[in-house]
Amino acid sequence: SINSGSRPNSTIRNARTPAMLSHVLELSRGIGREVLGPDRAAVGRLADLSVRLDGHPDADGAPHRVHRLLIHPRRGPDVLVPWEAVAALHAGQVVLDTADLDAFPIGGPVALQPDEILLARDVLDTQVVDVVGHRLARVAEVLLARTRDSGLEVAGVEVGFRGVLRRLGLRRAAVGEDVVAWPDLHLTSERGHRVQ
Repeated sequence: SINSGSRPNSTIRNARTPAMLSHVLELSRGIGREVLGPDRAAVGRLADLSVRLDGHPDADGAPHRVHRLLIHPRRGPDVLVPWEAVAALHAGQVVLDTADLDAFPIGGPVALQPDEILLARDVLDTQVVDVVGHRLARVAEVLLARTRDSGLEVAGVEVGFRGVLRRLGLRRAAVGEDVVAWPDLHLTSERGHRVQ
């Protein structure tokens, strides 16, 4: 399984059964959930997660780390909060080390860095090219895994209609029936293609 002692990339590539992917976090299950401040009071809702496609994964091809969280605050405009402000992540619930979201203004439309994409907007429900399987596929789920230092990184994507049905609650199948490792895909969304 994917845990703090294994590389998510290699686990995704070598997984043969859904049980081997039981510790993977699913992006769609986190989007829309309340984000809590240090006093455990809700400060907003998680709208998206960003990663930077800087082209410099580590030597063993590790996936890209989550860089920032796009949050819809209870009041005011959306904010982009750096992952370093996350104090805890328990069962998909994000807890920040600050309740002062005004410290992370965006200043107009979502201001991403040149090599940054949003996972829900630019990957989920878009088509990707599986460069190993030589096919075009639609992303049903973005799969995330914890890192040794309490970070979060993109392990891969689940493709195919079965994943969509499970996400909609119409199927109870576990993740792992058709998964593509993050380094093995090419994004086709407008921003994803431009940045990658």
